[in-house]
Amino acid sequence: MPETESVDRPCVASDASVTVNYESGEGESAYEVRKNDLFGRYVVATRDLSPGDLVLREPAYVFGPKQNSLPCCLGCTLPLEDEEDVHRCSKCQYPLCSSECEQRPEHQVECPVLAAGGAKARPVVEDFTKPAAYLEAVTVVRLLKLRDTDPARFERVMEMDSSPEHWPKSELSGVFQHNVVNFLRTVCKVNADEQLLQRLGGILMTNAFEARGRRLGSHVRCLFPEAGLLAHSCLPNVHHTIDHNFTIFLRAAEPVKKGAILFTSYTHCLSGTLSRRLHLKHSKFFDCGCTRCADPTELGTNFSALRCCRCTKGCILPRDSLDAQSEWTCVECGYEVHPDNVRKLNTMLLHELDSLDNSDFIEHEMFIRKYSSLLHPNHYIIFDAKHRLSQMYGRTGDYQLQELTELHLKRKIELCRDVLQLATRTAPGIARLTGLTYYELHAPLMVLAQRQYARGAISRTEMEALLDEASDNLEKAIGMLKYEPELSLEGKIHASALRSREELAALRGTVVDLPETGRGHLTPAHIDELVGEFNAVLELMDDYQWRV
Repeated sequence: MPETESVDRPCVASDASVTVNYESGEGESAYEVRKNDLFGRYVVATRDLSPGDLVLREPAYVFGPKQNSLPCCLGCTLPLEDEEDVHRCSKCQYPLCSSECEQRPEHQVECPVLAAGGAKARPVVEDFTKPAAYLEAVTVVRLLKLRDTDPARFERVMEMDSSPEHWPKSELSGVFQHNVVNFLRTVCKVNADEQLLQRLGGILMTNAFEARGRRLGSHVRCLFPEAGLLAHSCLPNVHHTIDHNFTIFLRAAEPVKKGAILFTSYTHCLSGTLSRRLHLKHSKFFDCGCTRCADPTELGTNFSALRCCRCTKGCILPRDSLDAQSEWTCVECGYEVHPDNVRKLNTMLLHELDSLDNSDFIEHEMFIRKYSSLLHPNHYIIFDAKHRLSQMYGRTGDYQLQELTELHLKRKIELCRDVLQLATRTAPGIARLTGLTYYELHAPLMVLAQRQYARGAISRTEMEALLDEASDNLEKAIGMLKYEPELSLEGKIHASALRSREELAALRGTVVDLPETGRGHLTPAHIDELVGEFNAVLELMDDYQWRV
């Protein structure tokens, strides 16, 4: 894990002192591990890679509840919502969802350890909506079990970076000491010294990937020793997916040249630089200096820029985006804003946005209008609001897709295009949010084409152009989402997109026989089938938040 990263992408790593080859699982090795003073161990491509090429497939060495996890079943990871619905394990008394999960192999690992703690170890859950500290020791116990069941794997885990210069001094380490180390050693009488447990805590914090659990709404953390070697960039060239068996798949997100460093992202690419770097510093203990972070404009997107309230013409950007205390200055008039005020503003606006009713598009439209004089049109908080709105139109209350007015259809199309315009620049190549937004965009284009042609507002040729655009977006969605796990929401949307492609092709085949002037001539029933498919997918998206 580097202290700082200041590397242009793509970067050829020719200064390596150590090289180790690994197989990708599909013939010729796609990468090798190298080492230098900047990154420590990192990964480079051993051949030219095309988007979608598999770099690595790796099962998790261990998985378990993530830090600050809400109460969940230790067998199937199902979120637990009420004590009345909880099944207490007959041995350790930990909350599970059912007696079946009591017998699952995952829970059998930690059960005897927790049971040894007796009544003192039994958790009392007073509020199922708050993080459950009692879960934090579970993943560590599962790691410790590898000492006995798979010493070679445990040795490999111990070779992973534990951020020894930063983790022990962090506030998180103090919390870990109380919730995990003291609990396991004092209450559960685990035979492991304090130094070992703290080291495992540092390894998990530094290297773990977050993944969705096996049940809707649940999340876990997974440890992948090889995948964890990839360096970080806020412009990653590698796309990762984790399936329901907690196997990670790393694929090239965009064309990668032989010898180029392979980057993944340890943070949310669709946040601003201040937010991303603060998260990385707090959770991964390094200051990111990637190409995007080093550019105050974030590669010309102005993704964090404010509007100047003095001259009203310029935008306010940090003088030095790699210095958290650097003044922010208007590029036109020189007006200055202290970085603390920028952070407070971002925090306040995100809190306000999160407090809005997620089914009320009027509130979100008013939010955008309210702060458009304060934030650059491309600001990541405006982007976030537009992304949420792009999903609301066509899927809330009385505003299902077929009920939308032409004005609302056009607004949905506009929002999706705005989201794509920025998403493809801040998270280039294969990305979930991009693929999902392409899928979201194809449906209103079809409905709008039908509506406008039916009332004579556009010709058949113009309708065909809209349907071609819908088809193009659908193909892009298919291309983006085809690598997603079959059982994931994105995998299900990909399957739906494939069915929609057939229906859309059939629709395009009938449109050519319609008259050039369309008043009174409705397109065939294929459009209803397509909209029905789209609405069926939307039913899967309740309580789901799209992320890259």
